Amino acid sequence: MSNNVKEDPFIGYMRTLRAVETDWFALSAMFEFYTQDGKFTGPFYRRRVQAIDDLIYLKGGGKAIDIGSSWGLMSINLSRKGYHVVALDTYPRLFSQLVLPQARFFGVEHQVSCIVSVCEGLPFEHECFDLAICGEIIEHLPKPERLIIEVARVLKPGAEVIISTPNAANIFRKVSHKFGFTVIKAHVHEFTLSELFSLVRRKEFNLEVKECRFLNPNIYPIGELFLWKFLGGFLKKIYYLIASPIERTPYLNSMVCDTIILRLRKR
Repeated sequence: MSNNVKEDPFIGYMRTLRAVETDWFALSAMFEFYTQDGKFTGPFYRRRVQAIDDLIYLKGGGKAIDIGSSWGLMSINLSRKGYHVVALDTYPRLFSQLVLPQARFFGVEHQVSCIVSVCEGLPFEHECFDLAICGEIIEHLPKPERLIIEVARVLKPGAEVIISTPNAANIFRKVSHKFGFTVIKAHVHEFTLSELFSLVRRKEFNLEVKECRFLNPNIYPIGELFLWKFLGGFLKKIYYLIASPIERTPYLNSMVCDTIILRLRKR
């Protein structure tokens, strides 16, 4: 490869994933995000990153914390937009083999710090962040209110937090659970919109809901097990055409969309 031509970052990302020894990482990447040749498709994760990006009110940068940073796509996306990002997760291997290689590729390694910590006790002072991202994390916690109160503590007044989580009201997800089919067994509790509102609107959190969106219509688990793995590009294009109207249609979106995203502001 020429020194003047950079490899496609997502193909490089795939190769990094293949180097990870833990089978779960490689399987998850292949299952949700990639084709066998390493081409990035990412219909769910990429659309989630874009949706969160659209909700960020402070476009010029600041100090952000990405709680449960996982693969690091959101941390890198924020750093490329001028934020100084703290990527927080409990698995140090994610940082060394996924987050930092991406940061170096995009030339933003000086804007990304990696912290190994549990999210129920954030190791930061009060009111030090302009933005917090909690992407697909609260459903993994036995006491998610501990995370919310910590997020509220470290946010500056007027700063915002964006929370995304699976939609428990997805009718296909409910039917699947009823028959004992659970793809992600690590989820302690999945939230409906009303349950999520009840959680984040508690007075002691001092957070105000500013916006709510539903994302990714998904015939769960058929969409994940079949659609992206086996169907051709034409049917995937049809999905993209119908997804946005469904996401904007009241009642229908809450029944068939896979993800809830909330934007909250600290008073």
